[in-house]
Amino acid sequence: MSVEFEKNWDIEEQRRFWNDWDREHLSETTIGADALRRCGVALELLRSCGLRRPRIVEFGCGNGWLAEKLVKFGPVTGIDLADHAIEEARRRVPEGNFLCGDALNMDL
Repeated sequence: MSVEFEKNWDIEEQRRFWNDWDREHLSETTIGADALRRCGVALELLRSCGLRRPRIVEFGCGNGWLAEKLVKFGPVTGIDLADHAIEEARRRVPEGNFLCGDALNMDL
């Protein structure tokens, strides 16, 4: 059985949605306990790999709150559709590399 997917969403509408969502949910005081727990698990997993300065790509990086922790392991590239969030990520993590755009259509 084959399933056909059709791109039927407006990228600007998505960008507006995620900019609004990030402003509401990704401040220092609104990052939820579940997200922080998943962050801890991901960081512990990364630590346990024993990699020396891995190059890390974070898809859907938002305002860079997780990239701020990941950059301690190695160079981080964050990608997000929300341009306002990317601007904040660049301020928050100046040593990171942040790209604004649709990761599915980027030449990485």
